[in-house]
Amino acid sequence: MNKSTFFILPAAAMLLAACGTQTSSVSSKASSTSEGPSSKEASSSSSVDPYTFKTISPAGAPTLAYYDQGGNADFVTDTTPTNVAGQFKTNTYDAIVFDSINALKQIKANSYPFKLSNFITGGNFYVVSYGKDAAAVPTASDTFASFSENGLPDLVFKKLLASYSGYNTWAMPTVTYLPGVSDVLTALVSHTYDYYFIAQPALFAAKAKLGADASKVNVVANVRNDWKSYSGQTSIPQAALFLRTTSVEAHTNVAAAYTYNLNQRIKNSITDPAKVKASIETYSADATVQAAKFGYSAAVAYNVQKDGANGFGMVDPDSIEDNHDFVNTFIEKLGNAAYTAFDDSLFY
Repeated sequence: MNKSTFFILPAAAMLLAACGTQTSSVSSKASSTSEGPSSKEASSSSSVDPYTFKTISPAGAPTLAYYDQGGNADFVTDTTPTNVAGQFKTNTYDAIVFDSINALKQIKANSYPFKLSNFITGGNFYVVSYGKDAAAVPTASDTFASFSENGLPDLVFKKLLASYSGYNTWAMPTVTYLPGVSDVLTALVSHTYDYYFIAQPALFAAKAKLGADASKVNVVANVRNDWKSYSGQTSIPQAALFLRTTSVEAHTNVAAAYTYNLNQRIKNSITDPAKVKASIETYSADATVQAAKFGYSAAVAYNVQKDGANGFGMVDPDSIEDNHDFVNTFIEKLGNAAYTAFDDSLFY
């Protein structure tokens, strides 16, 4: 079964989504060919279900899909991704945002009652240099900092290094792996290395801290764009929304409204970053408070997304017809023995 079919919202759920009365409902795919629980599972009842989905997400880029949920007590963020991953084995949350492939592996291995519903981010990784000519590429004598050795972003980059013609002139030096992207940010500000594998919005934050020296930072590679050139896929399967199956079964209209609203927010985050900025500022005018909730400030969100840049790598809900095919095609293109195809039963 799958997945070019999309949510056709029941009338009550559509009314909720349009009126915005269910602030905890987040959405992903109802208005597009993206996915979500099938409309055939929806209740025919016209009554309004007061249930709200409780959601947890790692702080950072994925929270942009929840830009108007800062004040919602049922939307929780955590700066430690392993804390979020641990929630799959609890009964606390109806919706969990996490790295798509690793979450699918967890769910498959442990029979957790979750399915992948929607993609949120699709690659926000860059290779940049500091103090090099704009056209320079890595050589064996350079220094290079990255993070999360053999994590999915690292494996994508390694695959491109091995197989993508656009990197043919590179002669990669030994890579120094730092604990996390925030450490790469710090190293870039200190210009400790020649080249850096880094993600947005950390890249923007580093350039802001560098001030006038930000002009010495050059983008050498946009990894998402290069993956598209190599694989033909529009994005990299990064953060995704997972819904608890029992919650969807018990509250189908709520799930429909949630995913519908999420999709709309993702679209807005791409096309209307000023709206995103205003919503985050409505939550708090204090940039420190904003960053504590979302992982970045309203100003950073606006500047990274403006002018169609989509630096956060948000996935347009219309760009993926079938999440199951998208993931398995990615795994095939990646060609890494640690990742094997997933069954359709793990996807809405």
